[in-house]
Amino acid sequence: MGVPAIDIVNGFNSKEHGAKWGQEQRLGYYEKHYHQPSDAYSPQMNTKGFAQIANILFTVGYKLSNETTFPQWKAGSEFKAARDKSNNSL
Repeated sequence: MGVPAIDIVNGFNSKEHGAKWGQEQRLGYYEKHYHQPSDAYSPQMNTKGFAQIANILFTVGYKLSNETTFPQWKAGSEFKAARDKSNNSL
């Protein structure tokens, strides 16, 4: 509904096993585990990338929280239109 958010999807190309392997892992995960009881941490997971993404998101959020100007929407953003519509209904 026009609420700003940050999301990073950095791909599924494994440095160790290649792009095909990464894509197979992604598909298997989404088909069998995503939002299922089995969707949980596993010691086999390489979490180094998760930590890097968390640090990037923290840094961006920290910088935004210390800004003196309010973030602006890109011209023509569909999300700005949704936000404006929801604000007008208040």
